[in-house]
Amino acid sequence: MSGDVIGIVVSKLSAAKMLGATGDITENVGYALKVGYLSVLIMEMRSSGTQVLPLTGKSRDEVISQVRDAVFLVVAK
Repeated sequence: MSGDVIGIVVSKLSAAKMLGATGDITENVGYALKVGYLSVLIMEMRSSGTQVLPLTGKSRDEVISQVRDAVFLVVAK
């Protein structure tokens, strides 16, 4: 193991909803975005002049404040 990031979790299956729907409790079911896609997005943002701010050394509240407007929930039915 190298410790490299290979993906970013973007969603998790709701065990409570699956229990109600199927009678089974799901474990470790998540959905992730491959880091390769994220790397391309970041490079495109940088080349477009969009500023990518570092989060290193910031408190939890500072990070939340900095990223709050860039995070949103997508619900598919």
